[in-house]
Amino acid sequence: MSLMDEIASIYAEKERLAVSIPEWNITLYFLPYTGRERDRLQDRKKGEAELLSDFLILKAQLEDGTNVFDRGDKPRMMRVPVKILDHVVQQVLDWTPESLDPGN
Repeated sequence: MSLMDEIASIYAEKERLAVSIPEWNITLYFLPYTGRERDRLQDRKKGEAELLSDFLILKAQLEDGTNVFDRGDKPRMMRVPVKILDHVVQQVLDWTPESLDPGN
């Protein structure tokens, strides 16, 4: 097995972060944020609300792994208070899955 195969197998574990959002009375689930996703989201100039909305549309899942939002939800998502969007996104960005945490 090559080094790249070993690295890829670590990320294939699909460990997810559960984020409780009391304002919405829901818990959403997130896979780790990848470089490919970052490139996709930051490929053009966007305002903060648009970037945060796109992040949630791309990443947010229900417990069963289905996506919560789709592109059609974007206009309404951008009207959600940015403080809530930012809080959720920041939790995902700050998260290190246990399987990737060198302290474990």
